[in-house]
Amino acid sequence: MDDVLSITQTVGIIGTLALNFFFSKGHIQHLAIDTEVKILRDLDEKMHRINILAAERPELAKVQINEEVSLDRIYAFDVLLVYQQAFKMHQRRVLKDNDWYGWLNWIRYTFREGTIKEHWKKIESGGWFGPRFRNFINNDVIEA
Repeated sequence: MDDVLSITQTVGIIGTLALNFFFSKGHIQHLAIDTEVKILRDLDEKMHRINILAAERPELAKVQINEEVSLDRIYAFDVLLVYQQAFKMHQRRVLKDNDWYGWLNWIRYTFREGTIKEHWKKIESGGWFGPRFRNFINNDVIEA
């Protein structure tokens, strides 16, 4: 009888540990995604501040690209950074499909109606964005 009770207690403890592990695994994954999103947002904010400083003092842009840049090119770069972040969040499944379709339509609209397409061609040649995002813009946005 004592053996059955010990086995039952052991099975109960192992089952409880397994359930805790199963449910905490999802929480850990969400925490990792939240941390990554915060890091990306922080980097984007820093880049935005650098761009604002370059807009206020155009001669400082030479530090990064060895030429003075126009205010609209700086703005286009910031817009592209936001688009890239939305793209990354969709790739990581943080941005749900319904929200992504709104972003995708907006990105396509701005490339079709605005001047960002011309800026993209200049900025892309500098290799500022990763290959997945470049392929997305070139194939799913411009070609679409």
